[in-house]
Amino acid sequence: MAKPKVFVSSTCYDLQQIRDSLCTFIKGFGFEPVLSENGDVFYHPDLHTHEACINEVSNCQMFLLLIGGRFGGKYVYDKSKSITNAEYDAAVKANIPVFTYIKRNVLDNHYIYQENKDKSFITEMTFPAIEQSKDALSIFNFINYVRKASVNNAYEPFELASDIENHLRKQWAAMFFDFLKNREISKQITHTSKSVDALVVTTDKLEELVKSLYKSVDKENAPANIDLIQTQSMAKSFFMDNVSTCYPGVVNAQTEEELEMLSKINPQNMKWHEYLSSITLLRPLDKNSTEKDSDFNNDAEVNYRIPIDLINDADDLDMHYTGLNIYPDNEYQKEKEYLYQHGVCNLNEEQRLKVLRSFSTMKLFWD
Repeated sequence: MAKPKVFVSSTCYDLQQIRDSLCTFIKGFGFEPVLSENGDVFYHPDLHTHEACINEVSNCQMFLLLIGGRFGGKYVYDKSKSITNAEYDAAVKANIPVFTYIKRNVLDNHYIYQENKDKSFITEMTFPAIEQSKDALSIFNFINYVRKASVNNAYEPFELASDIENHLRKQWAAMFFDFLKNREISKQITHTSKSVDALVVTTDKLEELVKSLYKSVDKENAPANIDLIQTQSMAKSFFMDNVSTCYPGVVNAQTEEELEMLSKINPQNMKWHEYLSSITLLRPLDKNSTEKDSDFNNDAEVNYRIPIDLINDADDLDMHYTGLNIYPDNEYQKEKEYLYQHGVCNLNEEQRLKVLRSFSTMKLFWD
């Protein structure tokens, strides 16, 4: 049975007792500890031992980082780093969960360093928790490097191995809970996906059934009626997607007479966004207009938004920023174009009036 491998990274000389205790603790969890001093690292004959340790990190599923008062041996390929620093970088690169523990007295000294790091005497200060004063700044900078990471930057102080073990029990229990929760969500997503697939199949079957009924009842007019239903369906999909999303996009008609005037507009010689502009408050924006602002994308082929002079109330000022950008090569907008050409453009005036009424501001006329 496969076991999660846990890489333990730290200086060995000062933290050997902690490392030994953690090795036993990790085995007690049923995991496989990886410690260089126990022969758990494969020292490839063609690689330097430092590089062998770095390579072993990527074979593990978790990474324990212990920071004490020693800097440790310098990494052979980058003398500014210790071997522990390089192992940590490898874990981050491999996107392995990192659990960081800092010796409490070192962390206390780090607080003092943080308060005085910009002072001229910082290089002359002695930090009791650091074994060699010359390494103090390197150790403190490494702590900052770890805690300022964009993710996975939590850390805990420790004095005894039991401090680390107690914290790890909680963390690993939380990881297992997260695994179970995500597994449950994944099952729900799979179930939903299957339900949607089944619904699509059912819809297709229902559509075929309706077509068969039409053909059996009225063979002569069935094809035309079926085409009309499909055309109206695509037209309504276009309007639902583009017209009812915001107030400036609602059909701009307050009376039945105004609505009838809009229904007379023939969309066949217009682009879909031009047609929207003719029936709603959205208007094309001149690229040289002084109305454009930093939030509005001027890289689009055409920009649409509601002009300031159509805003009657100061509370509606935000509508000025409700706009529409046209990207002809965008796949989503190509779908809009398809629904427009095969739906809206194929409706006659009477049919357009019925659809427009459903999306107008006249509440009394809504279907």
